[in-house]
Amino acid sequence: MGLGLLEARVNDAVSTISTTPALTLDGLVKSFGNTKAVRSVSIDLAPGELLAILGPSGCGKSTLLRLIAGLERPDAGRVLLGERDVTGRPAHRRRIALVPQEGALFPHLTVAQNVAFGLPGAARLFGLHRAGERREVRRLLDLLHIADLADRMPAEISGGQAQRVALARALACDPELVLLDEPFSALDASLRHSVRTDIRATLRELGVAAIVVTHDQEEALSLADRVAVMQAGRIVQVGTPDEVYRSPVDSGIAEFVGHAVVLPGLCVAGCVSSCLGDIAVDALDGAGSVMVRPEQILVLPPTPGLPSGQVEQVTFFGHDADVHVRLDSGELVVARIQGDLPRGRVSLQVRGSGCFYPAA
Repeated sequence: MGLGLLEARVNDAVSTISTTPALTLDGLVKSFGNTKAVRSVSIDLAPGELLAILGPSGCGKSTLLRLIAGLERPDAGRVLLGERDVTGRPAHRRRIALVPQEGALFPHLTVAQNVAFGLPGAARLFGLHRAGERREVRRLLDLLHIADLADRMPAEISGGQAQRVALARALACDPELVLLDEPFSALDASLRHSVRTDIRATLRELGVAAIVVTHDQEEALSLADRVAVMQAGRIVQVGTPDEVYRSPVDSGIAEFVGHAVVLPGLCVAGCVSSCLGDIAVDALDGAGSVMVRPEQILVLPPTPGLPSGQVEQVTFFGHDADVHVRLDSGELVVARIQGDLPRGRVSLQVRGSGCFYPAA
């Protein structure tokens, strides 16, 4: 075989590897009796990508995770890892690691032994007897900044540390895909940020594709490369965190993903007339509703020509505050600001563009 032909075949093989999704869900359907939990879900996950499935309780996201893991069988559709159809394979033959909500560590094993349990073969029975196993466990503990916990029992560590141990155990089996089911729900607010940061950095360093299921909008937006919003068993929008936050496909998603100010208005020539004045949009003419985010609304001293009203309530969060303003036209609008907290009468002004949703 000539060198040119050999090089072309190698390049073709590399191209195929780089473009093959790490995971493909093709029309997954799952019902429990008369309840349709998952309705024709199709989505691809790129190699090394972190996808957040975001939705309210009962929308089907945990069922979808169980279908991917092999803990449930779909009524229809396929699950592909790379190019391999694993729909009919049991969970233990899928090379998929699942990190449950509260870690589920073995209480009678040390942290190091819990991680060693994830290693293939005899390590699950004999733990840390082999030098290679000890090195691998140490590497994973170092990666997640918990090496000093190796000899502790699960009852002796915090919830955030337990989540790191659970991830280390999951990574020990060298999975093709990691699934995290509401991994931070049991942690207090002060721990969530640091644990999220460590887990994201670890997955990035290893280049492992992962899916995190959550109902926490901030968690999904700050953690993921893409966000899939799920409602009533369906994926209703997929995009980068910025796309999903700034351009939700309907007002329901707008109000679920972060805080939203949704107002009735009339769109004419790319401009919506509303109680907050004229707002630029990219939409066809007609009646409907316009959405802006609270941080787009400037709170100003009373200014002629701008919508004005009375401050009814200020909710202070430290880094910013929500200002509730009752406009003279009667609508209640919430603006998010930083800096001095306003009182009394104010005027409001929208900066940037909004999203327009035509009336049904």
